[in-house]
Amino acid sequence: MKHLLLYSLCLALFCSSPGAGQMKPLLFSYTSHPIIERDLIPLLTEAYRNLGYETSFVNMPSDRFIQQFESGSLDGDVARLNQLTGLLPFMRLVYKFDEISMTLRCRPGISCEEADLDNPKNIIFIPAQTQVFSFLQLNYKAKIYTVRDWSQITEMYYAGKLDRFFWLEGNLLQNHKTPKTNSFMIKTQPLDIYHVLHESQAELIPLISAELERLIAKKAADPQGEHEFKPDQP
Repeated sequence: MKHLLLYSLCLALFCSSPGAGQMKPLLFSYTSHPIIERDLIPLLTEAYRNLGYETSFVNMPSDRFIQQFESGSLDGDVARLNQLTGLLPFMRLVYKFDEISMTLRCRPGISCEEADLDNPKNIIFIPAQTQVFSFLQLNYKAKIYTVRDWSQITEMYYAGKLDRFFWLEGNLLQNHKTPKTNSFMIKTQPLDIYHVLHESQAELIPLISAELERLIAKKAADPQGEHEFKPDQP
């Protein structure tokens, strides 16, 4: 009740402020993952539009995201792992979309177990997000080959160009039809994926958190609607 009252008061103040009828621009980065592109970008576009903001999105891997975020060139990011807050003191966690885990996925018919990670003859593909994977201390003897992003991994798999790859999975990610593979769950610390804002936009946090909660609850109550995203509530 207190949360809803705070949201109502903030929204009333926003709507009564000068120039509230004009759409204000916000620039967000994102990682090219099927769930982010299909579900989260439309969700955030709708949520911010309801608050009077026009959103723009630019695809950005972790290395470049960190540089641009530190410089203040970005207002936030669609969904990043919470571990990055250790590198970015100006990053504010806004809304938890999911808790995810990392798996090793392998083409049917080949070995897919922990021992494969330490076999120097194996090649395992992974998106080029070096900071995140350094947090997880994924130091294996298998050859690690980096590609542009998650979408490129699926494209290469379907084209027969790779047989083993790392993948992030969770309640949110189950809605996407990932390639048919064998899989092995890798033991790592829990990974939480959040919508994040730059500290300069911190006043939006209670507004957008409440609006996302409202929209997600609305879409969950309408399973026949066009949106399939149904995350756990934070």
